Amino acid sequence: MGRNRTLQERVTQLIPDPTGQPDGMVVVTKREPDEFGATRYVYGLSAGAGGATGPIGPTGPSGATGPTGATGLTGPTGGAGPTGATGPTGATGPTGQTGATGSSGSGIQWQDEGGNIGSPGTFGTINVVGPSVSFTNIAGIGTLTILGGAIAVALSGGNGEDGNVTFDGTNTFAFANKVGNVYTLTRNVAIATLKISTGSTLIPAGFHVWGQIWDCRVGFYGTIDVSGGAGANASGATLGAAGALPYSTDTYFAAGVSAGSAGTAGSAVASASSSVTGGSLVAWGGRGATGTTGGVTPGRTPGTPGSPGSPSGYQPISSPFLNLLQNLGAQAWKAATAGTGGTGGVGDGTNPGGGGGGGGAAAGGVDLSFGTIITDGGTPAAMARARGGDGGNGGTPTVGNASGGGGGGGAGGGYIRCVYGAMVGVSVTGFFDASGGKTGNSGAGVGTGVAPTAAAGAQSGRILTYNLSTGVVSAGAQVSGSSGSGSTGGLGGVCTVTLA
Repeated sequence: MGRNRTLQERVTQLIPDPTGQPDGMVVVTKREPDEFGATRYVYGLSAGAGGATGPIGPTGPSGATGPTGATGLTGPTGGAGPTGATGPTGATGPTGQTGATGSSGSGIQWQDEGGNIGSPGTFGTINVVGPSVSFTNIAGIGTLTILGGAIAVALSGGNGEDGNVTFDGTNTFAFANKVGNVYTLTRNVAIATLKISTGSTLIPAGFHVWGQIWDCRVGFYGTIDVSGGAGANASGATLGAAGALPYSTDTYFAAGVSAGSAGTAGSAVASASSSVTGGSLVAWGGRGATGTTGGVTPGRTPGTPGSPGSPSGYQPISSPFLNLLQNLGAQAWKAATAGTGGTGGVGDGTNPGGGGGGGGAAAGGVDLSFGTIITDGGTPAAMARARGGDGGNGGTPTVGNASGGGGGGGAGGGYIRCVYGAMVGVSVTGFFDASGGKTGNSGAGVGTGVAPTAAAGAQSGRILTYNLSTGVVSAGAQVSGSSGSGSTGGLGGVCTVTLA
C-alpha cells in the first residue's frame, strides 16, 4: 500500500490547473465527515480579494488636430503714442499798422533829495495810472514805464531800515517814548513790518510813518491815533477841565491848534464866560464846537461861551509823494481847532448852578505810507484815527432853585493822509476816521432851575488815501456836526474812509 497524498496533490488531481481559473478565483478545501463516519474532502473555487491597481500605461500617440475656431471680437484701441517732433516755424506775417498815440497822463511834480520841486518838463514828470508808473522827460532821455503792483509797494513802503517793530506795551525803541501801552514817536521812522498789539497805541506826533507792511490781523488791532482828548465833566458847581492835545510839537505833520478851554463854575448870581480857543489861517482839520450856555434863572444871567478858533487855508494836495509843507510853501499849518468850555448855570442868589463842562481838544494830523496793509475778517474800524475830543458834560446843582451847567463843545476832527501800495485781506469800512467831537450834555436843573438847550457837535476833519496798485484815490470831506436835542449835545460830523 502506498503513501497518503498531500492535499495539494489531491487538488492538482481534481483541478489540474488552478491558475487557469477565472481571475480572482482560488481553491478552497473543506474537510467533513461523510454518512459512514469517514472523512471527506470538499473542494471548491472562491473569489479572492482584488489585487492592487497596476501602473498606468504609457500615453498613446496624439490624435489629429481639430478644425480652427471662429475669430474672436476686436479688443479696445490702445493709448495714443508720443507726440511727434514739432515741425519747422512758418514764415513771419506782415507787421500790423501802428495804433494811435494815447493821450498823455496828468503829470505830478516830483522833488530831488534836496527838497527842490521840479515842474513838469523841467526835471521830469511822474505819471501814475492804476498799477503803472511812468517817468517822462527824465533829463531829456525819454520815458521809462514800470508796470505792476510791485513798484507801487516799493514806492510807498520805504526801505525798512528801522527793522520789524511791534508796539506791545513792553518793547522799547530809541525812536519812541513809551508810557504804559502808548508810544509817541520822536522822529520819522522807516519800518519793515509794523505790528501794534491790541490795546496799544502809536502816536506819530507829527512825524512821518513809512512801513513796508502794516499787519492789522488778529492780535494786532492796536491803533495809530492822534485824536484830541475829551473835556472833563463838571461836578455839581465845579467846572470841567479842558481836554488835552495828543501832542504839541509841530514837526512834519500838523498838530491840533489848541487844547479845549475849560468850563466855568456855576454861580449863585452870574457865571463867567469861558475862554475862546485858537484858530489858524492854515488849518486842514475841522472847527471845534461852541460850548453850551449855562441855564438861566429869573433875573440872573450865565456867562457866554467863548468862540472856537476858525480853521482856514486848506489846499488840495497835488501829489501823494509831496509832503504838505512843500505843498504849502513856507507856511506852518495846523490840523483842527478845539471846542470851548460850557458856562456855568446860575442859581437862586444863594445856591450856585451847575458848572460848565470842559471843551474837547483838537485832533492832530497823521501822514502814513505803507507798501502793504494786511487785514483779516476781525480787523475793526478806526485803526487810523484823528478824532476831535468830546466836550465834557455840564454839572447838575444839588440844592435850591438852580439851573444846570452847559456842556463843553466838541473839537474838530484832524487830518489823515495815507499812501499805500496794496491791501491784502478783507476791506474794512471806516478804517480811517477823522470825525468831529460830540458836544457835552447839559446838566439838569434843581427846583425851579432848568437844563439849558445843548449846542451842536463839532465839524469833522478830512481824509485822503491813495491805493497805488488800483489807482483809486478816496477822499473824506468835511461834515458839520448835528444840532443838540434838548439837553443832549450834538454829535460830531462823521468823516470815514474804507480801506480797500
